[in-house]
Amino acid sequence: MAAHRLPSGRPLWQLPLTGPVSPFPVVRVGDVVALGMPEEPAGPQVVGLAAADGAVRWRVDGQLDGATPAGNLLVWGTAGAGPGASVLRSVDAATGTVRRTLRLPPGALHWSTGDGRVTLLTVLDGGRLELRDPDSGDVLHAAALPAAAGPPQVLGVTDDLVLVSEGAGVLSAYDTAALRRRWSAPRGPSARPYAFGCGVVICVGDGGRGLRLLDPATGSARWRADDWPLLTPVGDRLLAAGYPRGGAAEHVLLDAATGRPVRELGRWQLGDLAPWEDRAVLHRRQRDGRVLVGRLDERGDGIRVLAALHGVVGACGAYGSLVVCRREGGAYGVWELPG
Repeated sequence: MAAHRLPSGRPLWQLPLTGPVSPFPVVRVGDVVALGMPEEPAGPQVVGLAAADGAVRWRVDGQLDGATPAGNLLVWGTAGAGPGASVLRSVDAATGTVRRTLRLPPGALHWSTGDGRVTLLTVLDGGRLELRDPDSGDVLHAAALPAAAGPPQVLGVTDDLVLVSEGAGVLSAYDTAALRRRWSAPRGPSARPYAFGCGVVICVGDGGRGLRLLDPATGSARWRADDWPLLTPVGDRLLAAGYPRGGAAEHVLLDAATGRPVRELGRWQLGDLAPWEDRAVLHRRQRDGRVLVGRLDERGDGIRVLAALHGVVGACGAYGSLVVCRREGGAYGVWELPG
């Protein structure tokens, strides 16, 4: 693995990797870069490197889940947790010292993020729902879930809601301010439902065709997304991609409140390098071989073309003012986009 300084691309350091290479999480805290290494022979590890020269400062066992607002790392694993349990460790990014541990059943923990940091831990332990501070581990709010025929599941966490499947057939939303139940709605038959924030609405996949879009205030259904399987919030609109007419994927901007098409954008592609990249930047290949890079404007009315790149074979992603694409021959190129 090689590190390069941006935007110049100047090489900084290299780190040999053992075993097969696969995507892994990376978090920078101060002058330390923490890498989650899932393919280590002894099991997953988190390695703390000096950002300046790549020197290894520390190693801890477990999977890297992110960093807190105070700059501590959250590492999830099973070592020392006991039978049938897992442990979440809060690790000092500078030294690798374990500050706190939280033992939980597997699958009991969810977290919400803001500005690249884990801002809230949502813990489901038995029939008790808890919100915890990610730095101290202290319980901020707790609520007992109603008894149900099946075990509850936390499906997703938005800025102000915890979305919970309460047994069979019920989806409930609890506000993060005090864990009061805001609403409940019928849920579909899927054994693996999911729900997540879609900007100004809630997207729910629960066994029916497509997605249901719910009002976050009341839980009432606003519309269905049957033809658009990919939805990305852009302000009060959704960037959607699908196959409404068959053939190649098309992008369209939808009004998030109603599902009404606002503008057809054509055949663009979202970035495909990492999940944390800028999702408002898209790219597409022209017939002459160039790759156009464009950004959705702030109102979501259309795409403004920012650059036309030569010698690019694909795998593009954007990070702030930079776009990264794989070039012919296997190397990556970095371009600084205009404002």
